Amino acid sequence: MRYHMLSVAIVALSTSTPGFSQVITDDTALTSEIGSLEARIASLRKLKELREEEARIRSQIEFNDVPASDRTVTSSLVQSVSTEAASAASRASLDKPVPVPSPTAPAPAPTPEPKGGVGDFLAHFSVGAAVLLFDTPLVETAEFTGSDRRVVVTDDRTHSVTPWLQANYVWDAAYDRGYWFSKTTMPGIFAGVGMGPDGSFLDTFGVGAQLSFKRLAPGKSLNLGVGYYFSSKKELADGIVEGQALPTDYDQIKYRRRSAEGLLINLSFGFQ
Repeated sequence: MRYHMLSVAIVALSTSTPGFSQVITDDTALTSEIGSLEARIASLRKLKELREEEARIRSQIEFNDVPASDRTVTSSLVQSVSTEAASAASRASLDKPVPVPSPTAPAPAPTPEPKGGVGDFLAHFSVGAAVLLFDTPLVETAEFTGSDRRVVVTDDRTHSVTPWLQANYVWDAAYDRGYWFSKTTMPGIFAGVGMGPDGSFLDTFGVGAQLSFKRLAPGKSLNLGVGYYFSSKKELADGIVEGQALPTDYDQIKYRRRSAEGLLINLSFGFQ
């Protein structure tokens, strides 16, 4: 008799609890990822309870002492619990959210560099220094000595260094067209201005060819140029010759400025 009451209690317990199929297949509860996880947790908990209930029934019932009819009912009940547990396990595995690989975000398109602004205008200019080579020495100071008033040059120069500002044209397409050997060293031309040998402002003008060493740093270049310049320099006045007597019509050393031209070498730093 006690086995019949235990069977009725187990059946009542299993029927009083909501079925797994209703919990798992509840469309409203699975409308979000949180609801899906909660349903899966509830299913796993119920699975644990059913397995504990099955183990408890198996341990308490001795099949040898139970009549054939009761043993059939009890065995059927245990089988039902086992089937329900297996079904719950299967549904829990089906309800497990499948991770969906997130699509790889496309690389952002490079922002086109604005053209025609102040930056693009300044990219055609560079600053640096130029070395001017003189065909005849530039006389800084001279004096005359002795009774014969012999002229002596005390300071002269064969070259001069001046600050340099130039406009550049770099032939970027030379490499693509097969006319040049390097992609980072491009040929070009320049036209620049600098101070005169005696310090006069913007007294020197030069043009020439150059090599532009690009991409030494992003957006920057180093330019090495060779060209021809036009300027002016200081010399001894007409009639005064170094090593000869000062003419009688001069009571002191006189100087004059004359046009000068020659070879120049420049090194400049650009922003292109």
